Order: sequence, then structure tokens, then C-alpha cells
Amino acid sequence: MQGGDGTSRIETKESLSLELNTPRTAELVLARSYATAPSPHALVLLEHRQGDLEFASLSALTAASQLGGQVTGLVVGSPDEVSSVIDKAKRLKGLSTLLRSSSPQYSTLLPEAVSPLFEKLLSQNSPFTHVVSAHSSSAKSILPRVAARLDVSRI
Repeated sequence: MQGGDGTSRIETKESLSLELNTPRTAELVLARSYATAPSPHALVLLEHRQGDLEFASLSALTAASQLGGQVTGLVVGSPDEVSSVIDKAKRLKGLSTLLRSSSPQYSTLLPEAVSPLFEKLLSQNSPFTHVVSAHSSSAKSILPRVAARLDVSRI
């Protein structure tokens, strides 16, 4: 509400009031009061093919690191593939943590096989605030399924 002296008064449900000099400052204070996560924590799907990391996954890692928080990499695949890719992924800059999951059913990243893994990682007590991946056919089939199962939006 605008006061007669050019100040703004904001009243909250708790009957507290805040006086500010400009309406714009009042909007900024309100916007900041709704922040829920103290620091972003991104989970990055590191896709690989024939023992090498995909270049698009490296771009996803760069984007996740620009969020400013911790970045956890996830390598999923068959046991043979994962063991060779993990050594290369350990040398990547920007990763805080590296997770691996290997199983014969993960030899191809079918959404039916990989989605339950993501659901478990992103459960209610998950530290992750963002999931970042390459713009690949695998990620485009896995992540919408996981988002729907967890009742969250996918951007």
C-alpha cells in the first residue's frame, strides 16, 4: 500500500509491517523472502558411449556448475562401461561428487530401467535442487517420466 508520504507499507499475515522508501524495493524484499534452498545442488547425468563421455554431457556439466552450488555427476551403464568411464569422469573439473550405478539392465539407457534409479535419488529427502542433462534422446525420454512420477515440472 502506498502511504501519503511516499513510503510503502507491506503487511503480512502475521500482522507485521515493513516500511520502505520505494515500491520497487518492497517488491525485491518480498521476492527474496520466498527463497527456499540455501544453495543449489545439481545432479548431472553424464552420458557416455563406447567408454567415452559425450560432449553434450560436458556442456551440461558446465551449465550445472554455473548454478553456483555443488554438482554431483551420475554415471549409469553396464559394469564394463561404467568402470572405464568413471576414471575419466573423476578428472572432470566442477564435480563435487561422482555417483555410479552399474547393472546389465543399464547397458542401454531405457527409461523403463533408469527411471526408478532417478526416482530413488530424487526422493523427498534428496539434497538435489536441479537435474541437468544433455539434450539427448535418452534424457528426453527419462527425465519427463521421472518428473511426472515425482509430480514436479520439467523445464
